[in-house]
Amino acid sequence: MPAHDRKEEQFSLALESIQGKRRAELTVDAANALVARFAEEHDPVARLRLAHELIRRNFAPDIRLDLGSAAPDAERHEPAGTRFLAEITGEAAPRATLSAAYCRPDSSGRTAEEWRAALTLLAGVAALGAGGRLSCP
Repeated sequence: MPAHDRKEEQFSLALESIQGKRRAELTVDAANALVARFAEEHDPVARLRLAHELIRRNFAPDIRLDLGSAAPDAERHEPAGTRFLAEITGEAAPRATLSAAYCRPDSSGRTAEEWRAALTLLAGVAALGAGGRLSCP
């Protein structure tokens, strides 16, 4: 491999690493913002709606929040890499389902795996904030 090609490859890997770090920082910033908003809102349903809105604006414009229901079986069987499905349950929490589809390219360049990890983190924060737990069937 010529030296020029090797330098281009190294530059490309370095750039991807920096961009990946930035995407991770954006996710952590969103989780921190959600926790800060929860400090001002004590109603579990309102907290779930805050999480839904934050995720909708920053990660998944088509995310759906269904309160009081489990996910339909059809959603459970879609390809895991392109769908996000989470159920929030618990004695103190309202039963809720969050579902979304990955649209490529993600607005900040997240891969499908990064996108799912970000949504899992934010949905987990939402579940804890609402007094419940998260499961991703």
